[in-house]
Amino acid sequence: MVPQVNIIILNWNDYQSTLLCIESLGLLNYSNYQIMVFDNGSSNESVQVLSKIKNIKLYCNASNLGFAGGNNYAMKKALESGADYVWLLNNDATVAPDCLEKLVNVSEADKNIGLVSPVIYDAEICNKIQHCGTRFDLSIPLLEEANNIETALRWQNEYAQGIVLWGTGLLISRRTIELIGMFDERLFAYAEDTDLSMRSVKAGLKNITVFEASIWHQSHKGNRKPHYYYYVVRNSFRFWKKHLTLKTYLKVFWWNIDQTRSRITKLKDHPDLIQACLLGLWDGLRGEIGEYPPHRRAPWFIRSWFG
Repeated sequence: MVPQVNIIILNWNDYQSTLLCIESLGLLNYSNYQIMVFDNGSSNESVQVLSKIKNIKLYCNASNLGFAGGNNYAMKKALESGADYVWLLNNDATVAPDCLEKLVNVSEADKNIGLVSPVIYDAEICNKIQHCGTRFDLSIPLLEEANNIETALRWQNEYAQGIVLWGTGLLISRRTIELIGMFDERLFAYAEDTDLSMRSVKAGLKNITVFEASIWHQSHKGNRKPHYYYYVVRNSFRFWKKHLTLKTYLKVFWWNIDQTRSRITKLKDHPDLIQACLLGLWDGLRGEIGEYPPHRRAPWFIRSWFG
């Protein structure tokens, strides 16, 4: 029997990308899937546009629950409907027709697999890889992104219990969700997929990239908004504190400070992005959670510390 896969797409004020994503899914050769689109509190006409699309199930959240909260809500709905797998797919991605079939086949062949990802290619630059696997070592600590398939394949063979996957096109089985749970909603957005990968490995499962499966993901480099910098800086503190011993975390703590300083230097012509970094640092130190508060600022002594 072909496993039931519920494809989950979060939309937040970007129905144009979501429409292209859904269009690519219409070419899938997999025979048993359901597309579930969850609008995450959009303030534009997303709901009106998406409600006209046939062959999808549309759900609407009254507010923005973040990548973590929105996907958790969606996964609960998918499991309630009898899904054997959920495929979390970024709305700004398009997929190869045979992608889902290859992901499911690999996962079905080994019950010790927790998370499965395709190779994620850049949609704007031909053959450029955005992600094909990340190696981690908590004793150092280390998070290192593979820049080619040969390296990622070697890591996957040599460090079977040390691979992190992106959430851009992540296939997760029902049994994995029942074992390790869903995303940590305190992270809201960014680092939640790394956290889930860590928990999968700690539960004795393997995270696998299927190198023959492909999706294409829009590149946002040079076009990041303030909330991105806020979450990346803030969540780094919570993520590492959650997964490291206190002694190792103290090393990372100062590394986080240096990373923030370096990021601010690169953003010297963008004061709004610098303010988001500083607020993320302040809220990370205090353990704040929830959505980015754009009207707040870091206290004066944090701003003075970084000049």
